[in-house]
Amino acid sequence: MAELLGTVEGVVKPDRRLVPVLGAGWNGSSFLPEFTSSRVCYADRDFIYLTSISQWHRATVILEAWDSEPPADPEAEVTDTAQLDLSRGQVYVSSSLLEARVSPLLTVGPPGRYVVRVDVRGRSELRRRLESMDWTEDLTDVEQFWVGFWPVST
Repeated sequence: MAELLGTVEGVVKPDRRLVPVLGAGWNGSSFLPEFTSSRVCYADRDFIYLTSISQWHRATVILEAWDSEPPADPEAEVTDTAQLDLSRGQVYVSSSLLEARVSPLLTVGPPGRYVVRVDVRGRSELRRRLESMDWTEDLTDVEQFWVGFWPVST
């Protein structure tokens, strides 16, 4: 059975529907994936984009380190997986402008290749609330991203 090694949380406003999760070794290089497929996450070395359904809210992002593949989230509305290399083995949720951390650092393990699985909850509720939003409503923590990391099996 998989063991949870650590967890951190951040709240961030998506920028153009994107939420960056960065590795501690990210060197400022740009990452522009092919956004034509409808994925929840796009990953590159020390960089992940999470995709939201809107930029008009603040999403909760929970990062989790696991020793092996964790159990599936039965309440997830959308799930996606990818792999990425982490040069320092640590990650954090970043502001939309890539200027500041909005979560503490999470150590997922030693530098190396990791699987990342993103489970998203709250999309249906966020869609519903956006349809009738009066622009004074606080839409914080409606859409939630659980981002789990574990080592790639060799």
